[in-house]
Amino acid sequence: MRITKLSLTNFRSFKATQTLEFAPLTLLFGPNSVGKSSVLMSLFYLQEILQEGHCDPIRLEALGDKHIGGFKNLVNGRDLSKRIVIKVGYDKKGFFGSSYSQVSEIVERELGFTVDSRRLMQI
Repeated sequence: MRITKLSLTNFRSFKATQTLEFAPLTLLFGPNSVGKSSVLMSLFYLQEILQEGHCDPIRLEALGDKHIGGFKNLVNGRDLSKRIVIKVGYDKKGFFGSSYSQVSEIVERELGFTVDSRRLMQI
């Protein structure tokens, strides 16, 4: 499975929804403070949510136990009245196996997130 699209809303520096499309090999480059680290952080944050069920992590294990300071440091403007939206599009390479359905059922049942028919997951 390969991530093909990532949309972020209210995540760190991304207040308005920003969508990135990924090729099989994608490079992120640009000047400082344009969101390169935020893109990577969002993927590790999503991993933390899906693996650990933890939406308010102080540290991210996938980043070498890097201190991130919890949800308040991830939401745009540290405004706790906002919600972070992360949408991920992915290519399953034509496979629709039992592992996919089991994962989506677990995500829906345990975390309350839904996988829609367009293969986008909203967090």
